[in-house]
Amino acid sequence: MATATRPLPAMSEALNGTHGPTSQDKPTAQLVSVSPAMARDWLATRHANRPLSQQRVKRIAAAIKAGLWALNGQPLIVCEHNQLIDGQHRCAAIEQAGINVQTLVVFGVDVRTFPTVDQGKKRSGGDVLAIAGHAQAQTLASALRWCWRYEHQQMLSASIAMEDHELPAFLEQHRGIMSSLSWGLSIKTLLPPGAATMLHMKMHTHDPGLAKAVFMALASGLELTASDPVYLVRERYIAMGRALFHTAVVERAAALVRAWNARRGGRPLPQGKWAGTSAHFPTVE
Repeated sequence: MATATRPLPAMSEALNGTHGPTSQDKPTAQLVSVSPAMARDWLATRHANRPLSQQRVKRIAAAIKAGLWALNGQPLIVCEHNQLIDGQHRCAAIEQAGINVQTLVVFGVDVRTFPTVDQGKKRSGGDVLAIAGHAQAQTLASALRWCWRYEHQQMLSASIAMEDHELPAFLEQHRGIMSSLSWGLSIKTLLPPGAATMLHMKMHTHDPGLAKAVFMALASGLELTASDPVYLVRERYIAMGRALFHTAVVERAAALVRAWNARRGGRPLPQGKWAGTSAHFPTVE
């Protein structure tokens, strides 16, 4: 049996200078020759989205210039307010290439469906937080995951149960972690910033003044004596270089916690307590 095809509506000038169908009561697909100017206008008025990957934009632009753009059925998606909600990398590439390309455009999609749209490149946890307007989003996402591990006694787990879309809600429960970002970044030669940020937040909760002193000492090495637990940990891991594997990061984090506990308790660093690969990660005291 033949399938009826609904006629495409006429195109008219849209508010953002591009073109859209005259009626947007229902989503409508159009085959459109997208010019660099149209792409630029859509980008200027696009819905809040993850940061652009310039590497991805350059790759698509190069394909356009080489005549490799394919009309593969994957559309740009524009909401009922004429804002681009899917296709920002393709639009940026069209603008960069300076060449018109033909592509399907779906107009009139309910903007509330944006969280369900697959944008080709999976949004990372950092992307989710960046879209929400948070600075240092990748480090913040990592810090939140380390916080989840610590609180759930799963520091050795490289993969955790918390999904990327859960990060904003988890952040609301741990707002203080954002104040620890700069401290975590300050000792990145010793410990990856995400894990360091989480440790600073936990230490700051117990003793803000000591947390500041310890992280300044870890970053600079100043005002440390040879018997100081913080000095011993710092010297060990500066000599070893940056940690590359999850277990190595956990080991360093455990050593820093033990150094903190020893200094705060006025006692020496326990011997033979470097490894963080046991089932019992030390608690920040």
